[in-house]
Amino acid sequence: MKLSSAEKTWAEAALEAIIPPGGDVTPLSANDTKSIAVLEDMVMWLSGMNAVGLRAAVWFFEFGGATFGGVGLCKRFSRLPLGDREAAMVKLNHSNFFFFRQMALLMKTVACFGFGADDRVRAALGMDRPVKFVKRGLSS
Repeated sequence: MKLSSAEKTWAEAALEAIIPPGGDVTPLSANDTKSIAVLEDMVMWLSGMNAVGLRAAVWFFEFGGATFGGVGLCKRFSRLPLGDREAAMVKLNHSNFFFFRQMALLMKTVACFGFGADDRVRAALGMDRPVKFVKRGLSS
């Protein structure tokens, strides 16, 4: 099952808060790389409840990330400025609640898989081996 266009937009907001543009290794953000494609692949290829859990993480960030991240009551995550999304992500990472930390960790994992699957990022890191975990042939 593919992600809807709304879910992709929500996921992009969360992933950009994890790997924002202008980093040390490369100026690319998670959204400039293959993070959304990797997220879609994971949702399509994971077994039933695992795929539901990954999709639920996207929904959690959109409808609860700002509130539970302490940057705004009942605000949608994708509508927050990047700085507020980053602040919410930091607070979720350091939350006393295991569930919130795990949701943040799950989205970080997806962002890093997508970031690492990008040819430009791998070249900046000096890695020349193709990526094999991406099913849709995203590796070059």
